[in-house]
Amino acid sequence: MGKMDIKKGQILHQRYDQVNTVEIILKGGIAIKGGEDISIPAGQGTILGACYQPGEQYYHDYVASEDSIIVTYDYSSEDDLIAVMMSTPSILPIMASSNMGLLNRALAVLAGLYEQGCALCADLKADYSEYREVCAGLMIQPERYDEIDALVLPEAPAILSGWQADLCRSYREKDELLRKVYYPADVNFCVGTIMNAAQLAHSVQPRMELAINFIRETKANAADFIREYHMQKAKLDEAKRQEKLGAGSGKLPAIVDALNTILAFAGIDTEVAEAFRRDIRAFMKEPDKSEKSDDMRRIRRNITQNFYAIYEAAFFKSQTMTDIPVEVKMFFLFGFVDEELAGRENTAALYKYAVLWEDDPSGTVLSAYDWLCMIYRGEAQPSKNELDTDWSEYLREQVRTSAMTQEAADALLVDGTAMVRFELSNMIAAANKMTYGNIFSFIPAFYEEAVVRPIEECFASPKRVHEALDKVRAVDYSCFYRQTFKSYPELKINRFDYHVEVLPYIILMPNFGRRGSMWQEIEGRRRTTPAHMVLSVFHSENLNDTILRCAGSSAGRCASGFRACITVTLRIRPLRRIMAIICSSIGRIMISPMM
Repeated sequence: MGKMDIKKGQILHQRYDQVNTVEIILKGGIAIKGGEDISIPAGQGTILGACYQPGEQYYHDYVASEDSIIVTYDYSSEDDLIAVMMSTPSILPIMASSNMGLLNRALAVLAGLYEQGCALCADLKADYSEYREVCAGLMIQPERYDEIDALVLPEAPAILSGWQADLCRSYREKDELLRKVYYPADVNFCVGTIMNAAQLAHSVQPRMELAINFIRETKANAADFIREYHMQKAKLDEAKRQEKLGAGSGKLPAIVDALNTILAFAGIDTEVAEAFRRDIRAFMKEPDKSEKSDDMRRIRRNITQNFYAIYEAAFFKSQTMTDIPVEVKMFFLFGFVDEELAGRENTAALYKYAVLWEDDPSGTVLSAYDWLCMIYRGEAQPSKNELDTDWSEYLREQVRTSAMTQEAADALLVDGTAMVRFELSNMIAAANKMTYGNIFSFIPAFYEEAVVRPIEECFASPKRVHEALDKVRAVDYSCFYRQTFKSYPELKINRFDYHVEVLPYIILMPNFGRRGSMWQEIEGRRRTTPAHMVLSVFHSENLNDTILRCAGSSAGRCASGFRACITVTLRIRPLRRIMAIICSSIGRIMISPMM
């Protein structure tokens, strides 16, 4: 026997640990957790482990839901359990009530899992029927999915409808009366109640396991159908919206079920998709999205991690397709994942901006997605990471630390897939959070509460960003000029210094934020390579001021003291012919008239 203090979040027992003790909760609470599907609270007076035989393995994790105090007893036989109860006669009524309450909560979880399995089967059958209608609307042949046709509802656990369930419900409904009259009348009534509750709970646990496995296996078997259904449905929905647009209708069909369309397109692992869907729903239910509790930090951390996993999978899938669903395009451009999370009005605005999106003709102002496409095609180099290390330096460091061979590093140096992953996990992830403006409440998914100004006023389209950039250049034309040189051996000129304008890449992060920043001033060591600036695609601050600050940073660090054009005073007439040759090869240069 021993008393223990357990801090909130501390694990008392883990799944598959061997049962050799029982514990009485004196204060606080313990949560019995089975992944994300099961969470059963156990309160004061509950005997933990009573529902197992000595030597069995725990089905679930036992985690402190708050700071708690427990008393631990050795458990090698049923007699030990009886002895534990008889040693604390004063609190036996509380223990009997708590253990029967725990059993009722376990039965409620089992009933919920059974209903979830039945609803899953019904939904898949209904979706399969609708899938055929969708294919008919698109005038294509539907695929056959025999596994959906063969779906059978899970078998209802007998314990949910037998006398045991009726008895448990009666215990719950008459708990106050039992605690006042029945339990205090004789300690054996308490012992009998606890033992009955333990035996019934022992039979409930494997049934919960079966219900969870049925749901997981059914989803895994139906994964191909689910992806195909949502992809074809997205095509039909977009065709209807385009038809409405073509007819001049001001009211377009609303975007629905966007999250499932995005997940289906990405083809992400089922467990990741389920976890992301569950965390998004949990985030939506929270009234204060900026709350800094442990639970909210965990939800935000999980959403962020899975968001980029989904973004990566969807990106590579998009490189193999010419027809991308508009929901996925909104995801790439704006971080949109769900119409309820974003708000219906915002969703309509995001749809409009996605459909009407125009790429920058000069190719210097790009969405994060387009920037990744350039890297994937080998048209641009990845940005430096937060340690100021570029792609080639990173690979050299990996070789130096023996994390990879030189041959592998040489192959990865020009590997578009590896470069995109480097960019997405470093610059994109970090800059997305930075430009949002509040790193503590950040999630990469677009949500309604983050919109602090009318969205129409904040849209930083490539055209608007270029206009803001041109205003800076109009004030100081030398802002983005870089010094360089060229040699002309045939003219006996070893070094001719001049300046060229190198406009920065401005990468629009998929969020609603308020900051912009100069991420890096040059690529590698060449000073005539473009800078990388980052900016929220929905920018709540004054766009002109933000671009001015970023440009000032570029000019201050890269071109301080440089002039855009070189004034060369030539007094010898033959040299003017030489300069004409040079000018024709390097572009704009200013030559002063001969004095």
